[in-house]
Amino acid sequence: MRAAGPAPAASRPALANDASSALPDRVLWLAAATVLGALLILLGVEHYWLRDLKFDDAYIHFRYAENIAQGEGFVYNPGERVLGSGAIPWNLMLAVIAALAPPGTLPAAVSVLNTTAASSGARSAPSSPSLSSPIPGSSSTTP
Repeated sequence: MRAAGPAPAASRPALANDASSALPDRVLWLAAATVLGALLILLGVEHYWLRDLKFDDAYIHFRYAENIAQGEGFVYNPGERVLGSGAIPWNLMLAVIAALAPPGTLPAAVSVLNTTAASSGARSAPSSPSLSSPIPGSSSTTP
């Protein structure tokens, strides 16, 4: 019969925070960060290459927005009161950007804002709520 005491080192299970198990986690995180960084760089390069590619509907909105920003009113051509856009809130938001951006740079300013929004959306993933937190408005039975 063996004396009571600690088990030999060979029969003990490896600890979860062992340095050898942390290395694969670091490599995995580094690989994921590298892939995400490369994708964001590729997105930026593609967006730069396609920065002048706009569809005709976009330029209709840009024209309305520039006229609003210049004080001409909600018109496509100054002096002609014809409603040619169905996205009035979008045109008003573009008019704010057109008023802040240098003349003639509205398409580029919108492209920069789109790239910024896309990259910030990629960085901030929504977090899932904790299962242990109580639901707002419900009674908690925890003492």
